[in-house]
Formats: sequence, structure tokens, C-alpha cells
Amino acid sequence: VRERRDDFAWENDRVAHRMYGKALETWAQEPLTSSTVDVWFKRTRRLLINEWYMVDDYHRDLGEGADLYSAGRSRGCGGNGVWDAGRLYTSANFIDSRVLANGPIRLMFELTYPAFDAGGARITEIKRITLYAGHNLNRFESRYAGTPAAPKMQAAGIKKAPGSQVAQDKARGLLRTWEPVKADGSNFGCGVVVDPAQLTQFAELDGNVLAVTAMSSGSDVTYYAGSGWDKSGDFKTVADWDRYLDQAALRIRSPLAVTVAAK
Repeated sequence: VRERRDDFAWENDRVAHRMYGKALETWAQEPLTSSTVDVWFKRTRRLLINEWYMVDDYHRDLGEGADLYSAGRSRGCGGNGVWDAGRLYTSANFIDSRVLANGPIRLMFELTYPAFDAGGARITEIKRITLYAGHNLNRFESRYAGTPAAPKMQAAGIKKAPGSQVAQDKARGLLRTWEPVKADGSNFGCGVVVDPAQLTQFAELDGNVLAVTAMSSGSDVTYYAGSGWDKSGDFKTVADWDRYLDQAALRIRSPLAVTVAAK
């Protein structure tokens, strides 16, 4: 969305998100440097991001949802970074984007980030995000490279808001929050799902709760993150959100296998 200072926004029938591009770093009105994952709340199955940007009035819920979440410089709902010696190193805003698929079954795109310092190493990152129709969780894949060496650990996290209920499950690789939305008294959940075999610890740092993992393959990492809103019609309570995340984690651990054989 170049007309909104290089936002990259995406949605399916359940959820909507955005991440921030380079132009936002120098916006005179409200500059922001952050690789956070922002959330827009939806209570319609329609695709509406373009409409909301066009009318430029998306902070009010007029019946279909709104931007009621403030991600800021936090990790938002699923942002990540390099983890080294108890510190989290994060990139600035993305500098390039590439759309690989644009529905109707799935969307897929890549964001390229400028090099950033991570404990003395100079790190670059390409992030690929995939979201399927009917799902609340995005698949995040980060490919890191570094000088003098690529990182060995990373952390994906969630902003810890006041009043947030946090739950962690190491055996299933689950981290989730359930928190009040101050603007309208509703509630919202965010979840991160990682490979339990790669999970080393949960941590809390700089206003975030984090799932720290080893790289899944060399200097690459894969995890899932997404959101659920109690006004969407899909989740009435935190128990509903927990049930959804439990089922999602099970599907991720036991993916459907398809075999094609010649007759």
C-alpha cells in the first residue's frame, strides 16, 4: 500500500494484518521504525482492506471491524528477531516486497529487510508469509544470513498488553495471549506455534512474551502466528481460542500427506 507510506497489508476471510515499509520511518506526522506484525480486527468474511485504506477511516468499527490494535515497536502478533545471550535483535522496516500468490485459496509474499546488528554480527533477513483461506494462523518463514556468521537462535513473540492472560505450553510449542481491547470492551487473542523440538525457552523482554527457538534448518526458521477476536463470531471465550490453537498445533505436527501414483 504505497499510498500509506509503504504498508504491506494482507487478509483472508478471517483475519487481516499489515507490516511497515521504509517510508513510515520518516513520516513527519508519526514516524515509526518497527518490524512488528499489526492486526486489524474483522467481523465479516468479506475482503475489505482496500476499502478501509481508500476511506482512511479504519480506526472506527462501523459494523465490519476496525484497526483497534496498537503494535508500535513491540513484536505485535507474531513478530520475530534474532536471539543472542538473552537479548532480542530486530530489523527495521522492510525495504522490498514480492507477491508470490494472491488467492483465492492462499496468499504468499516475501519481505526483504535491510541488514541490522545482532550482537556484533551483521544480519540480513527475507521473510516469507503464507496464509490460507479459512485459517487464522499465518505461516512465517525467515531466512537469515550473517557476517561473520548466521544466527543460531531466534524468538517469535507477542506484545504483552495490560490485563493480558498469557499461557505457555512447551510440549506443544504454544504461546498465546487473550487480552481486552480498550476501544470497545471486546477481547482478542494472539497465538504463536513453534516446533516443540526447536523450542528452548519462553521469555519476557521489552514488553513482549517470546518463544525462543533454534533455527529449523541452517539459518532458517518456520513458525505460525495469528489472531482471533471475540466479535468475529468464531471465538466467544479464551477457551475457544485455546481449542483452536490446540487443533492447529496438532495439524502442524501431523500434516496431511498426499501421494500421487500412476495406475
